[in-house]
Amino acid sequence: MNTEAIDFFLRHERAQNQLQCDELHLELIFASELRDFQARDFGNDHVFERPENLNLVNPSEESWPENFTSAS
Repeated sequence: MNTEAIDFFLRHERAQNQLQCDELHLELIFASELRDFQARDFGNDHVFERPENLNLVNPSEESWPENFTSAS
């Protein structure tokens, strides 16, 4: 093998090793996030999204952007 081919082979091996390390790292992060998600108590997560707690936007003409004046 010539030096160019050896260099290409070594770069390929390093890239492949780095990819495997990155995949393992992401798997560890994902596993940790999944454990946190599974352990979470979702009982009160949407308490502020109940219909009686929502502030609905008034669709009147006064709320359209062209009716606002600039601060300057």
